[in-house]
Amino acid sequence: MENQDARPTRIEAHLRLLRLADALGPYYGTEDLAVLLYSIIRMQKPETVVELGTGLGVSALWMAHAAECNGLGEVYTVDDLDLWRGDDRMLSTVLSVVARAGVGNLQASSPDEYFSAMARMIGVEQRLIVVERRMRLDEPGHFDGYPFAKRPIGLLFSDFLHGPDHLQWLLTHFLPRMAPSSSILIDSVGSEVGSFLAIEQLVHWLNRGRIPEAMRRLWSADAVELVRGRRLRLLHLPETKDRPQNTTSWIQVEPADPWPAGARP
Repeated sequence: MENQDARPTRIEAHLRLLRLADALGPYYGTEDLAVLLYSIIRMQKPETVVELGTGLGVSALWMAHAAECNGLGEVYTVDDLDLWRGDDRMLSTVLSVVARAGVGNLQASSPDEYFSAMARMIGVEQRLIVVERRMRLDEPGHFDGYPFAKRPIGLLFSDFLHGPDHLQWLLTHFLPRMAPSSSILIDSVGSEVGSFLAIEQLVHWLNRGRIPEAMRRLWSADAVELVRGRRLRLLHLPETKDRPQNTTSWIQVEPADPWPAGARP
């Protein structure tokens, strides 16, 4: 039997996360996506991972587990936690589901305590940072004061707002913050025609050095040149499940010139 008070082995943590994904993942459709995010982080070993929209914490915990397995990196998950604070029954319901699924019997009287307890149970308390903030994509410089602001981001997962305007604001805030080789995954874009067309057009323009005026106004000259020095590859990952939000869009960020100075063959 697993000792929930002891630090879990990698296998114990993985089994707990599989149970958690099966139990809580379907609430927001992240039961499979969380495992994909885990795999990407294991393969690419990013030092800084940012998630916008924590939900019930399934994907955040999987990503933090990947960082722990790598022995490298931190996961910052950002949410205002209104989902929890606006429903008195939310916490007790989640704790009950977690216990019935065999993940563990947690004691928590607030969402903060829940995330801390889950992080300890998975063994990722040194990897997972919950940032309780109300995000404002339409506010210039909004993310400048966040704890990851000075760190190149290796993977960004946005499960937040995904309308056409939100996508442009999201890329405005984060493209200059991304590491030279990195990934941006945005949930639910392909589920809405307007958002799907908007991201296709944005990537098309940016790859040709055509930066929308709204984005250019908020970037420094250095940020403009930095983005022009990147190549974006867009891939849509649909799932054949009968639910409204069933597509994730993956932007792979790469240097436009893959050969460092002096290294060209």
